[in-house]
Amino acid sequence: MPPLLSKEGSFLNVFTMRNLLTVIFIFLAILSVACYKTASNNENPVVIVTPTPPMNATPEQVALALFEAARYTNWSRLPTLCMPDGSSERSAKEICDVGKSADDKRTAFREDFKQGGTDGIAAIDGDSAKINIKYAKKLAKTAELTLKRVDGKWYLVSFGPK
Repeated sequence: MPPLLSKEGSFLNVFTMRNLLTVIFIFLAILSVACYKTASNNENPVVIVTPTPPMNATPEQVALALFEAARYTNWSRLPTLCMPDGSSERSAKEICDVGKSADDKRTAFREDFKQGGTDGIAAIDGDSAKINIKYAKKLAKTAELTLKRVDGKWYLVSFGPK
């Protein structure tokens, strides 16, 4: 029986075997990277990027700014939510001035407004609007916000718990 490999053929077979092992190693490396589990957002896998509308562009945006301020403890935007001429009612001014108030008031505001959102859409009548919000733990509290449009921007006039 003739030998399976000759001296010249053995080098070729070894060289081919090295290439084959290299290709297999690269394939396994690519496969392991492709199958590596990464963190994912299964609830909302789509991220939609939209341009940020101007501040106070809608009554809903003003209402949602209250919740954003509480969630992120960023009080800087709150003063811009009240009427620029200072004609907002006391209930609204208290909200707009939370950043200037004592720590216990900021903590209470944060606890109440870190959860919540609008309850329906705003009822707009010319340059006035009313919108209902739900807030606090388990959205147990409701309130009606009254807003007014001045120079195309909406401002908080009053905050009335229901």
